[in-house]
Order: sequence, then structure tokens, then C-alpha cells
Amino acid sequence: SKNAKIHHNTVNGSGAGGSLYHQTLMQLGGGTEGAIVYSNVLKNGPSQGIIDGGGGNYIFNNVIENTVDGIMLMTD
Repeated sequence: SKNAKIHHNTVNGSGAGGSLYHQTLMQLGGGTEGAIVYSNVLKNGPSQGIIDGGGGNYIFNNVIENTVDGIMLMTD
């Protein structure tokens, strides 16, 4: 979607079942453009905290802790 606002969410321990493509705490897909992502708490994930596969998104002021594969993955 375009210009979505994602804020004030808490995600704790997603992807615990081990499914390869469901381990990231938050994922912005290829169709996400201009999203504003802020003030979220993401913790205890078996992969990345946030994957941004969209374009022109604004990601700031989020708390990301205890992830196995890093905090963010930016792709285009």
C-alpha cells in the first residue's frame, strides 16, 4: 500500500514455529511505498527485526532487540 502509517505496535516472539518465511518481526513488502513506521517495539525474533522491500519508506524511532539475524534488512 502507499503512505501507510504503522506505529505504536508491540511484536514479541513471532516466527517461533520455524517457518522460513515467517520469522521476521515486521516486513514491508514490495508494494509498500512511502510508509511511515515509528514507535514500535519489536523483540525476540529468530530472524531480522524489520525487512523493507518497498521503496521510499520512513522508518525511525523503533525499539528492536534480541534478533538473531540483525536489526534491519533493506532491499530494493
